Amino acid sequence: MKNAEKRPEILLLSSFPPKECGIATFSTDLSHHITHQFGNAFKIVKCDLASSYNKLHPSEYCLNPAIKEDYYNTACQLNNNKNIQLIHIQHEFGLFGGTYGNYLFTFLDEVKVPVVMTFHTVLPNPNPELKTVVLKLASKSRCIIVMTKESERILIEDYKISSNKIQIIPHGTHSVDWVHNSIIKKKYGLENKNILSTFGLLGPGKNIETALRHCQKSLNNIRISCI
Repeated sequence: MKNAEKRPEILLLSSFPPKECGIATFSTDLSHHITHQFGNAFKIVKCDLASSYNKLHPSEYCLNPAIKEDYYNTACQLNNNKNIQLIHIQHEFGLFGGTYGNYLFTFLDEVKVPVVMTFHTVLPNPNPELKTVVLKLASKSRCIIVMTKESERILIEDYKISSNKIQIIPHGTHSVDWVHNSIIKKKYGLENKNILSTFGLLGPGKNIETALRHCQKSLNNIRISCI
């Protein structure tokens, strides 16, 4: 047990359940599978982006994303833990306070260990303010992880970020038994229908309605269903 406590630690900064957030679910799975695969080599510790500690789903650290001073205070706490060798941030603009989540800069300016950042959203054609924010996030990160080649292309072409700093790791999903799509369509009464699907939790910030409006223009007799 004594040796286990001295394992190097990787801090995962993200939202976590019970928050209803796709990144919370993603981060929980990520923590679980990294621990399962590499738990003998290092330990995952969590910093929950939440307004307060949750006793039912405890994390080692908690950062209130709406309070700017909390970013500095949490960074100082982490600096005092000499076992932490790396910080991995799950980044989504809406997770952090300030304009385009720029409260995060206070945290990044203070922490002393290397930072790796996963961008869950990469916005094309950025305005100057957004571009400045993303470039600073990149400058504070040893590596930026994205999930698609298109995201990599946007970072290189629209933000002029070096490809050497970008790593593509696909999103991944839980293993499920394969079933032919005709069987699924029949189950839900969608035979001979085109299906538009998305993954993750539905929410007002995802602009699903924009995709549906475009579909209505190009497809006749469109039917919208939530399964």
